[in-house]
Amino acid sequence: EIFELICNDPEIADSKRLLPLPKIGNLQELVRKLFCVPPSQREALASELASPKFVAELRDTFHNAEDLSSEKELGQIFNVAKSIFLLSNQKLTERYLQEDVYEDVLGMLEFDESLPASKRIAHREVVKSKVKYNEVVSFEDEKTLARVHFNYRLLYLKDIVLPRALDDGAFASLVQMIHTNL
Repeated sequence: EIFELICNDPEIADSKRLLPLPKIGNLQELVRKLFCVPPSQREALASELASPKFVAELRDTFHNAEDLSSEKELGQIFNVAKSIFLLSNQKLTERYLQEDVYEDVLGMLEFDESLPASKRIAHREVVKSKVKYNEVVSFEDEKTLARVHFNYRLLYLKDIVLPRALDDGAFASLVQMIHTNL
């Protein structure tokens, strides 16, 4: 993004990307690049993954794959989404758990290929229909309420969506985010 602003040419900026923008045809390459990230590239990749352009492309690709009922691509998108959280980058995790993309991210994380289709949890349906926020104490400050909802999303991700997939570092990162957000 910054490079785009400096040179005013998105094509040049796209050629400098470490990761391809997500498309149905290049998901396997994207998964491969996210699977083993050298420590020296973690911050640069996290920055690309959090960019509005990448997030929008990932969401569009997810919706296209879901419309086509393409299990192979949906499984690859699951691996991309899982890899995003395994990078253990706080800003990246915060971006993918924000209100505007959270529902789509949950949808991406519904297609775990390691589980039979009958055992997969429809996270979006659970959050929409079964989870109800009951305000026991009223909050005058909107920021405090937003932090409560964000903590819920972190806990749901850690305890329900990805408990089998999280390595020790990612688990500790999520726990630390939960505790610092209190």
